[in-house]
Amino acid sequence: MISELGLTNQHVEAQQAFFGKGVSERHRGIPYPGTFILDEGGTVVGKEFEQSYRDRASGSYLLDQLGVAPLDPGAQEQEATPGVKARAWVGTSTYRPLQKVPVHVRLDMADGVHVYVPPVPDGFVPLSVVVPGHEALLGGSARVPNGTPHAVEGLGERFFVVTDQVDLTVPVKLAGRGFELDGQQRAEPRPEGAATIPVVIRYQACTSTECFPPQELQLELGLTEEDVLRPER
Repeated sequence: MISELGLTNQHVEAQQAFFGKGVSERHRGIPYPGTFILDEGGTVVGKEFEQSYRDRASGSYLLDQLGVAPLDPGAQEQEATPGVKARAWVGTSTYRPLQKVPVHVRLDMADGVHVYVPPVPDGFVPLSVVVPGHEALLGGSARVPNGTPHAVEGLGERFFVVTDQVDLTVPVKLAGRGFELDGQQRAEPRPEGAATIPVVIRYQACTSTECFPPQELQLELGLTEEDVLRPER
């Protein structure tokens, strides 16, 4: 079936050579790692594949690709500006090394409050969400949605804003105790099995009569590592 679908990993020798390793029998004939997503009738409605067998999509990542991102009751939240509440969550309490996991951020804005999004004139701060990376975390930044044109009386510049509610996602990858981010196994595992994911949210909110100072929120999300699944020999 793997060969019939054209899923045999044709790059495994180059991938192993990149890490300074040879190819053993257990590498031959392995497929590209991936998942087919089926609807209730068994029809393929989506797929998620990686080139390297060292990368994997987590269940929460696949749900995110389907637009399913329920608010986690354990979400970290902060309200630094009147009328704006920021929440961040992962949607899972555990991870396995080298899995991709989505970090979710939601901003809820009260009636009459808006937040600027890019592009903005000099002196104003647009919405951004960043997960800073480190040696065991491949971070990134969220794609901010397009805003609605907005005019400010007395100013000639053009603004774009979001209102009500906005959801953003940053896919991240966690190396875990025993691996580097490139998939190399560590000679000495890291001591901690719990991962902390930092989330930095920047924005500036205004009403029709008042603009609040720019805000930078720093939240932290925690996950517990589970062991890599290995076939029995």
